[in-house]
Amino acid sequence: FPADLFYAGAIKDGISAADRKLPAGFRWPNPMIPVAFIPVRHGFEASEGASKSNAAEVEEVVKVASALMEGGLPAEEIGVVSPYAAQVRALRRA
Repeated sequence: FPADLFYAGAIKDGISAADRKLPAGFRWPNPMIPVAFIPVRHGFEASEGASKSNAAEVEEVVKVASALMEGGLPAEEIGVVSPYAAQVRALRRA
């Protein structure tokens, strides 16, 4: 997915998507794409200086990461991305 989207296919994966098993413990929205954007419909943004955080989103990330680890995926293979420094700090505290 990222190689096609960002690099016009110039970068090749080590294995094909078909050969990569999805980690257990999470219901993937699209089994062909091992990336998920999860809507969190409750909660609110809190300001921290110029940055923002959302405790409900942090709870959802913790829930999903815990389920993936319970399914056998090592923590070091889970990636969480946030553009907000306050959200990153909240995730690290969780």
